[in-house]
Amino acid sequence: MTDNTATVAQENLAPMLIQVRDLKKSFGQQQVLKGIDLQIPQGSVCVILGGSGMGKSVLLKHLAGLLKPDSGEIIVDGEDLVPMRDKHLQNYRRKIGKVFQEGALFDSMNIFDNVAFPMREHLKVSEEDIRAKVEHKLKLFSLNPAEVNSKYPSELSGGMRKRVALARAVALEPKLLLYDEPTTGLDPITTDQVDQLILHAKSELGVTSVVISHDIASAFHIADQLLFIYKGEIVVRGKREDILNCPHPYVHQFLEKWRQKNQ
Repeated sequence: MTDNTATVAQENLAPMLIQVRDLKKSFGQQQVLKGIDLQIPQGSVCVILGGSGMGKSVLLKHLAGLLKPDSGEIIVDGEDLVPMRDKHLQNYRRKIGKVFQEGALFDSMNIFDNVAFPMREHLKVSEEDIRAKVEHKLKLFSLNPAEVNSKYPSELSGGMRKRVALARAVALEPKLLLYDEPTTGLDPITTDQVDQLILHAKSELGVTSVVISHDIASAFHIADQLLFIYKGEIVVRGKREDILNCPHPYVHQFLEKWRQKNQ
């Protein structure tokens, strides 16, 4: 495992929103996470790279409180997730936003109701207040409420659906956003738009983001910290240069196609 000294020094000074220590998880005889150690400073973007089946999604589900580890610690915003039970986990999940591959919008609801949904579920406020909050969130991501409120997800482009998904993800003003392969299947222009949205959430809202991805170009564009997972272990962490210079054979192979396109 390699570390970027400057990155580590900066992290030691910055408040940590996420601290994961010696996280292990098996399903039957298959050990998926093999002692993950992770620190993510508040207000940063951490991208977790790796191929399919290497443990990225399992790690993300632990951060979301959807899985319990076999052993280890998960501290998020000062709270220890591991011993939490149902009621406390529900309260915790309210504090995080999740953005899925396809946005996971409700097809039967218009855009206004999609963004309003978490507010109606968790906030005791009037419909007038909800309307003001929804319109504010939509405008944060350059969506005109008058144009999109009454439309349905199927009537929007892929890029606009991602914007709506982000507006809904920040509806309850979370400190943490979790992204599951947000650029998968998108064209280069829409991918760039999604990257800008992630950076916008960081700069305008101060949100900490954890992104799992296999998109090298996107990762290099948005990440403050990059991690590469191979067979349940972090084999390299740091900046772009640390990933590019990593001698691990799987990392080298993973990067080869990207290198060929960018020579």
